[in-house]
Amino acid sequence: MIEFFIKSTTALASFYIFYILFLKKEKAFYFNRWYLILSIVLAFFYGSYTYTYKTVISAESLIEQPILNGFTPQKIILNNQIAENGINYLPYFLGFIYLSGFIFFAFRFVRNLLYFSRLKSKNSTSNYKNVSVVLVENLNTSFSFLNTIYVDKSQFENNEVEEELLLHEYHHIKQKHSIDILFVETLTCFMWFNPLLYLYKKAIQLNHEFLADEATLNSISNKTKYQYLLLQKESLFKNSYLASNFNFLLIKNRLIMMNKTKSKIKSTFFVAGAIVLSAFLFYSFCVKEEVAFQEPKVNETNTTKQYNVSQFNNVGKNLNPFQVKKDVNRSFTSVDTKVSDAEYFKDVEITVYETKRSLDDGFRAVENINDVILFSKKYQDFTKEELQQYDFLFKQQEGFDKMKISKKELEQYKNKNKYAIWIDDVNVSNEKLNNYKPEDFAYYSGSSVYKNARTKKHPQPFQYSFYTHDYFEKKNMGKWLSRHPGKSIVVWVSTKK
Repeated sequence: MIEFFIKSTTALASFYIFYILFLKKEKAFYFNRWYLILSIVLAFFYGSYTYTYKTVISAESLIEQPILNGFTPQKIILNNQIAENGINYLPYFLGFIYLSGFIFFAFRFVRNLLYFSRLKSKNSTSNYKNVSVVLVENLNTSFSFLNTIYVDKSQFENNEVEEELLLHEYHHIKQKHSIDILFVETLTCFMWFNPLLYLYKKAIQLNHEFLADEATLNSISNKTKYQYLLLQKESLFKNSYLASNFNFLLIKNRLIMMNKTKSKIKSTFFVAGAIVLSAFLFYSFCVKEEVAFQEPKVNETNTTKQYNVSQFNNVGKNLNPFQVKKDVNRSFTSVDTKVSDAEYFKDVEITVYETKRSLDDGFRAVENINDVILFSKKYQDFTKEELQQYDFLFKQQEGFDKMKISKKELEQYKNKNKYAIWIDDVNVSNEKLNNYKPEDFAYYSGSSVYKNARTKKHPQPFQYSFYTHDYFEKKNMGKWLSRHPGKSIVVWVSTKK
């Protein structure tokens, strides 16, 4: 729903801006009428329709790069998130607001329809050019709706209603302008929160007046008299927001349009521009590319294909600047000796994506709609050949060997502008290092932090973790793990040339 609203509103705004810039002041009333109505129809169509075409790319064209040892993994936000407890009341609140707006606008719409029905049933009628004329007591200004003209009864019976006025409303009816207004009002009941619909309605109603003026001038001989009549009626106001009213908008604009000449060259240019805009919006919002990869021909003399790996689920102990999501349902212990890979990776789901996205510092290692799954299977389902091809994925977490840090190195990490510091997995100020000697730490590790991963709390370009001897032993950091702590390993491979 949100995607539909964004697409349709953007399309509505684009069409409307084009109308204001190029069409509003042009004497192309019939084209403008269809342009405004079709703009609304196409905008909602663009918001709901998607055309997908498939592009087949040979896997032989993919970049083949050796896997580099010690590559820096990028930040990953894995799924498997734990749902928070509690009820989210926001959808209910928004639903209540929407329903209230819908009821209000639908009620107003029906009330105005009933208003015309009551006027027609309670008042006497006459006829003008085979069109029904309803004679209403004390009606301030004449108007038309659907196939009926509404005028003041006493003025009509005393022949005080000008022929030009009746002719103007007659052309509103013949050109079925009320259908346009009913269409927009019906949409407004459902999309009442979209302000662009109100702008479209005003533009459509003003264009209706231009159309009726043009048809009226083609039917009379005295153009000056008609224009003078408009100035006389300017002080009157409209009766209903659904009706076509003789004095609906500024008389000035209507007088200007009456005296304009139509340029065929400009009209043709603007029509072409509207078509180009429509095609551009269709391609931008509705056309989607789906990439499929064709398997390369097998050549036994070729070496195994290797990929530039961007990211996969880490099994370390948070020593790198990315998040690790462990499956709480998978238990593991620390062991003194390495277990077999079959035991360590049993039931771990391996998912490998090929992506056309650039694997630069800004790469987001989350599933993308344009990423293509090469495969997704559990470790025990791999063939012997596949295990050899993807052996870089199956590296067990080794126990860490204790390290020594020099006094000079420890001193440099006190620079708070350059390093963020953790001691025994607790973030501390750099000054805390003053409380320790180099021999107090059994192990330390650090890495750089990409700019897009830095925060207001930790703006430093590097982060380092230090582990005391007690913590090192308590967490069994020198031992192997009995099994992979997470339930999945996710890999992205580059296809970008």
